[in-house]
Amino acid sequence: MLVLSRKEGESIEIEGGIRVKIVAMQGGRVKVGIEAPDSVCIKRSELCFETPMPFPEPKEPPSRSARNRGPSFSRSILPR
Repeated sequence: MLVLSRKEGESIEIEGGIRVKIVAMQGGRVKVGIEAPDSVCIKRSELCFETPMPFPEPKEPPSRSARNRGPSFSRSILPR
């Protein structure tokens, strides 16, 4: 783990277009701003380790006749 000291207003650049900036320091709290490309998912660590929600029970498969009908959309929205 790399440990760095930063003052308020200073930032750290990480490869991939990620910037971590110290926005404010008040008492024992530090506000951190993170700039990253939209393709990078950023989550608080406590959210990463929560128990995942169970998946809903699968529904009964559609009847055979419903499966053979194909997609149900209007032809007016298809490109010509």
